[in-house]
Amino acid sequence: MTETPILVEIKDQIGIVTLNRPEQMNTFTVPFARQLNQALWDLDADDGVRVVVIRGAGKHFSVGIALDEFKGKTHAEYRRLIEQEWATNEDGKTDADGKYDPAVVLDFDYTVVMPKRR
Repeated sequence: MTETPILVEIKDQIGIVTLNRPEQMNTFTVPFARQLNQALWDLDADDGVRVVVIRGAGKHFSVGIALDEFKGKTHAEYRRLIEQEWATNEDGKTDADGKYDPAVVLDFDYTVVMPKRR
C-alpha cells in the first residue's frame, strides 16, 4: 500500500497535487478526501501558487468513492459526509465566500482546478 496518499509539490508557481493510491485506483475515502482538501487549502494559503494541477498516479486518475464508504450509511449520513466532512479543511473552513473561479480543464493526464483570483 502507498504510504503517502496525497503528494504535493510546487514548481514555477504551479501547485501539483498527485492522488497517490494507484493500487486502489485512487478511490476516495474520508481520510483521503480530507488530506486532499487540506493540501488544497495549504496551496491556497501560499501566495506563490497561481494555479493548482491535480493528477492521478498510476493507470487511473480516480474511479470515484471507495464502495466501502457507503457500507452501513443512510442517505442522510452519506450527504453529511460529502457536504460537511469532505468539503472542509481541518478547521472547518469551506469555499462559502466563492473566492475561486470554477475553471476546470480535463484531459487524460491532468485536471487543472482553482485558479486563484488576485
